[in-house]
Amino acid sequence: MPELKKLALLLMFVGVNCFSFAQEDGDLGIVFTSNEDFRYGIEFRKPINEHLRYKIGVTQGSSGVVLSPSYELYEFSDSTFSTRHFSNQISTTNLRIGLERNLGISIFSIGFDLNLGYQNFQSERANRNWALNENGVWEENGVSPFFQGNEEILSAQITRHFFTPTARLSLNMDAPLGKGFILNFSIASNFGVPIYMGATNIIDPLTEYIGVPASTFNWSTYLGAGLRYAINSEKKSE
Repeated sequence: MPELKKLALLLMFVGVNCFSFAQEDGDLGIVFTSNEDFRYGIEFRKPINEHLRYKIGVTQGSSGVVLSPSYELYEFSDSTFSTRHFSNQISTTNLRIGLERNLGISIFSIGFDLNLGYQNFQSERANRNWALNENGVWEENGVSPFFQGNEEILSAQITRHFFTPTARLSLNMDAPLGKGFILNFSIASNFGVPIYMGATNIIDPLTEYIGVPASTFNWSTYLGAGLRYAINSEKKSE
């Protein structure tokens, strides 16, 4: 699976970076958010000075609906009809780099991050077919296979690829949790414009996927939480 391979490579990159600085101050954590595009991730932070630290991490997210309630009537007769259903499946992987600055001596900080992302957007259109049985009741008599590309039953598909650079502003709280651990909460706003990079896996017998997707400005605000481990915390407590 290409997305998993990309995520594994990015995790390896972050892991090497963390290992390189493991002998110095820093923390490594897992994070979760309410945003589907940044659902979970891993981050490494290292102080630059008393108030400022840099961050590097990887996030992954996905969303999608198969055979959604949205559809249109495609064809019909006295005894049969078909509905045309739409579905989208989206997966996003981001490399995150950024800075955080403490607000005085409090447990709060503000952050600015740059996310360099890749988004895979799979779309499908397929028919559901209905027939009037001998009792005068409409019943389904077959569903087009998902992502099979069978032109005889008019299924269609396309995979669109996007480069998704975004900026992220955050307010963070780091609460000490036992020896060497930090409980992290955040509220963040993310904004950017996806850049279309083309399409693959195109099967389009009815020419429903024509042209280039319109440019959009994406903006979202979401909550996050995570657990971090302070590297070398055991040595400091000795």
